[in-house]
Amino acid sequence: MEDVKYADDKDEILNQPISWEEKTKKEEKRKIATELLREGLSSDVIARVTDLEQEEVRALNNQ
Repeated sequence: MEDVKYADDKDEILNQPISWEEKTKKEEKRKIATELLREGLSSDVIARVTDLEQEEVRALNNQ
């Protein structure tokens, strides 16, 4: 039987890759942010409301 590896540091678990559900939520936030940018809302407001980074919203605006 294969040995199970245990994390020495509890916080290591929190640094695991994003789950499918979290990734899907982030993609949906990006879609909403893109639509809000098209409607003329400022990137600062969109970042605050969607919890996306301002740089990420600005990058969406430049696409």
